[in-house]
Amino acid sequence: MSAERKPKTEPEAPVSDPAPFPGITSIKGFNQDWTCRGFKFEVGKTYSVDGQIEACSNGFHACPDDEHPF
Repeated sequence: MSAERKPKTEPEAPVSDPAPFPGITSIKGFNQDWTCRGFKFEVGKTYSVDGQIEACSNGFHACPDDEHPF
């Protein structure tokens, strides 16, 4: 009977935290009650999202302030 061998793997290098992202100033459209896709926004607040950004799943959508939609 032979023992099953597992491939050798190198230990993962420690991951350092990336530099903080400075943010993006943008123009956001939302409903009259300040909601968009179930999220309630407030004037003067800054928002961030954890996890990987994925269209229509995780993240916020908006237009950069130098590309005004009107």
